[in-house]
Amino acid sequence: MAGIGLLVFGGIVLLRYPNKPGGKIAIGSLEVSSVGAGLPLIVLGVACILAYARTDLPDLRLPATSTEASTSTSISSCFDRYLSELPADRQTTLEVGASDRNVLSSTQTKTTPIALLFNENRNRLGAMVFNVFPTDDLFRIDTIIDANCQPIEQFSNASRGGDKNILQNWDTLQMTLNNSSYTLRLGYSEGEVEVNAFKNFTP
Repeated sequence: MAGIGLLVFGGIVLLRYPNKPGGKIAIGSLEVSSVGAGLPLIVLGVACILAYARTDLPDLRLPATSTEASTSTSISSCFDRYLSELPADRQTTLEVGASDRNVLSSTQTKTTPIALLFNENRNRLGAMVFNVFPTDDLFRIDTIIDANCQPIEQFSNASRGGDKNILQNWDTLQMTLNNSSYTLRLGYSEGEVEVNAFKNFTP
């Protein structure tokens, strides 16, 4: 309303009082000057109308996030949910090719689950949650998920066969993630849980 009022008033001044002293209006690099007072008032009115229109019109721009970014956020969220009950100090990220990694220190409890997150070239391949039973020298796998947080069943104890969810100390787990095979060798020594090697599997 203020903009329309200034526009009308400026028009009246411009037509009826052309010799009324004018002035100068500068907005950034844009500058308008006039001998008469009407033209600057009209310019000011137009500026008010445009400013109101920019704040009142709905934002028709496309979302700032791309499909790829949205997918990445979705994947991150599903892993966050998968690991929501595990504290950060019981989660370890492994890049393909990693070896001799300590994933649980001797001072940390062995009575709650441990998580491994698998990456290849920093891209998430999947994750695994498992438990260690030191007195029996074995590991029990709870779940393994792929990059889409879907449970996988394509894994086995490559060292001895049998129950695929159970690994004896230093056994090798073989699993298929995103149509590729990987091996993971877990061990327990002097109170520490270690990953001896995580790598691509080539028969």
